Amino acid sequence: MWNDTIIIKEAKEEDAEGIIKCMQSVMDEKIYLLAEKNPYTIDTEKFRIKNNKEDLILVAQIGGTIIGTLNLNKGRYKKTRHVGFLSIVVTKRYRNTGIGKSLLNYALRWCEINEIKKICLEVFSTNIQAIKLYEDFGFKEESRRTKQYKIKDNYMDGVFMAKWL
Repeated sequence: MWNDTIIIKEAKEEDAEGIIKCMQSVMDEKIYLLAEKNPYTIDTEKFRIKNNKEDLILVAQIGGTIIGTLNLNKGRYKKTRHVGFLSIVVTKRYRNTGIGKSLLNYALRWCEINEIKKICLEVFSTNIQAIKLYEDFGFKEESRRTKQYKIKDNYMDGVFMAKWL
């Protein structure tokens, strides 16, 4: 599909613009993410990357272009420090190519080092590919918010999934 090497790495400030473009390209599809416009500017994204030492922000790059991102936010309170809250975004062209798996594998190793015992996420019930990826990694559905979201006149559930490490 491509000749360039895929690089998975922790985000640096210079990745801010690429992260915003990657996220916005998926938001423009209006079917996978809750937001439809990225709330971050390049400066606020740089600030988030620079000052977010507790969390994991990954990028997947090919030929210098960011084609995927992963955010894993560690619980902010003492009672939730063992929990990581996960989100993954991959641009349309590179879905079903192993990018999501590579990002998730990196995140799982990071969780072990950073004492995360449980990873949680929410996914639209219509995002079958993402649900399959998470299930392949051992995530289980914990709960569901019925008809929580409306996209293009269709209601869909919010599916909460988790994995204990």
